[in-house]
Amino acid sequence: MNRYTNEQLAQYASALAKVASLSNLFSESSTPFIHYRATEYLYARAFEARNLARSDIAIDAKLGTVGVGLKTFVYSNRPKYEKIAEFNRDQPSFNSLRPLDKIRRIAELRNERIRVAGEIASVQTFVYHCIARSPRALSVFEQEMPYINLDDIEIQNSNSGTISFSDGRESYRFNQSKSTLFKEFFTQTYLVEQPVNILRDPFEVLDSLNLVVEPASFGRLDVEQTPQESVVLPLYSTRGKPSVEEKSGLNQWNASGRVRHIDEVYIPVPAVIHQKYPGFFPPRSVPFDVHFPNGSTLSMSLCQGKSHGKALMSNPNNTLGSWLLRDVLHLAEGELATYSLLEKIGIDSVEVSKMDDQYYIDFKQLGSYEQFVSD
Repeated sequence: MNRYTNEQLAQYASALAKVASLSNLFSESSTPFIHYRATEYLYARAFEARNLARSDIAIDAKLGTVGVGLKTFVYSNRPKYEKIAEFNRDQPSFNSLRPLDKIRRIAELRNERIRVAGEIASVQTFVYHCIARSPRALSVFEQEMPYINLDDIEIQNSNSGTISFSDGRESYRFNQSKSTLFKEFFTQTYLVEQPVNILRDPFEVLDSLNLVVEPASFGRLDVEQTPQESVVLPLYSTRGKPSVEEKSGLNQWNASGRVRHIDEVYIPVPAVIHQKYPGFFPPRSVPFDVHFPNGSTLSMSLCQGKSHGKALMSNPNNTLGSWLLRDVLHLAEGELATYSLLEKIGIDSVEVSKMDDQYYIDFKQLGSYEQFVSD
């Protein structure tokens, strides 16, 4: 199915070429350079897609019901292996296994990440959108982002450094020292091919724009007066070793006391968030809309606690849990969420961002909350 019009592709290719024309800002190669963050924004802008790059999931954009993983790499019309996933934090679950069992475990983890990305973004189809960089040109092609067929995995070569394997459809390599999975990309059919005129002196072009920066702006940035644009919240308890407590957080439905809905959950808001970033959230019990990666908008508010609120909940309080527990985590009613389950899907935190008084939420990889508060 053709997802793009000819006009969209032409404008997209032109925008890519313009950005790539500045390659000499970064190198002197004849192969154009374009930063992956630039491709994420250009793709979303050209095709009116939802940019999911802030979420640490298997896709970078959503176009209708299609999840898109964006890849940018040097290409020479020959098969090329490119990184598609890392599993550093999952090493204890596969390090001691034999090659075939290890690859099956890696495949299970990869497939689960694709499934979770689909549930988070509400998409059913997955593709890789590839921007191939060759001397003085960019070429764009797409390939299916498939689940790995667990039943047909065949080890083709194995040594202490790399395990090469196939599932009967695609070829993969797993780098054991870096716990990184690579997939083979190859095509001779392109959506669009675009020559790139790399500017000899891009600094001269930038100087001609006459962009004026006020001298005062070079002074010390007053952090205390700069509004915080985002905070990271854990999906687990931060008291001691990371865990999902049996009667709070994602398991709030299991708490004692009043009768609770089976899908009632909340996202913990540790006191340190209020201490470091006062005023980021509206006051306790004041509702505000939060936009989710799947395009939905939920009314939420801070609840519980004596002052600012220690829980971020939806209104009604089961709406968030119905989606998060049943769709994303695949839990049956009455089944407890655990930290090991979060480890399995590679996500244990969320980032709440505030832009133009609108709130957005994205899912973050393991360890994101600890890194945020330590920074």
